[in-house]
Amino acid sequence: MSQSTVATDLLPFADRAFQDNPYPYYKIARDHTPLYESPLGVFAVTRHSDVFSLLRDKRLSAAELDFGVANIFHDSVLGMDSPDHGRLRRISAKWFTPDRISEWITETRRIVDKALDEGEAAGGLDACQDLSFAATFGTMAYILGVGTHEAAECRQKVIEMGRALRPAATDADVIGAQEAFAWYVGYISDLVAYKRRNPGNSLLDAFLAAQESGEMSEAEIMATVTLFYAVGHLDNSFLIQNGVKLLAEMPEERRLFL
Repeated sequence: MSQSTVATDLLPFADRAFQDNPYPYYKIARDHTPLYESPLGVFAVTRHSDVFSLLRDKRLSAAELDFGVANIFHDSVLGMDSPDHGRLRRISAKWFTPDRISEWITETRRIVDKALDEGEAAGGLDACQDLSFAATFGTMAYILGVGTHEAAECRQKVIEMGRALRPAATDADVIGAQEAFAWYVGYISDLVAYKRRNPGNSLLDAFLAAQESGEMSEAEIMATVTLFYAVGHLDNSFLIQNGVKLLAEMPEERRLFL
């Protein structure tokens, strides 16, 4: 793997054309070089085999990552090396059993069926808000054993947090993300306090039990729940939205699902 710089920026992260459809840019960069240095100072590893190797290279450390405004994630699996990474991962992994996943799928189907029924009665629905976001946020809240209050606010704050994590982040993005993280930490703190007052049989209950047994700290609970909540609903909702969009644009592929 060798480094390459070119006169033209192959990955113009700040350009609207790149943000609308980055895949042609990624292909050009991948075909040009396995390691591209952006003018922004970001190194992009473009080929699967190299990414695969780097993810398993013990010389690299997650603890050395700079999360910027998202430094809370150093207390989650994202920012930990072994053995702490494995310790936190095992606590969560215990919950990802076939029976639990089947239960979560049932809840997701219930939310989706409700959205489709209401959409049929109303003559249409918003695939982003009514379908994908409702299903992913609702499922994540169910897994954690909490309510779906302030759902729209949560979604917006996660978007604002993500803007500061991109290579082309502006000063305004960083300021907005700092405010969004502060709001989110307060929101998660309230969820944890609620769950302590109202114990049950959820993933968040398992985290609190792990804290009582000395396996997990308060900071790790905060970071892990923030990570699960943020990534658990937003990324998956985008996946569903893009899937719906592509199927709407590709009738031959859509017929395969009928």
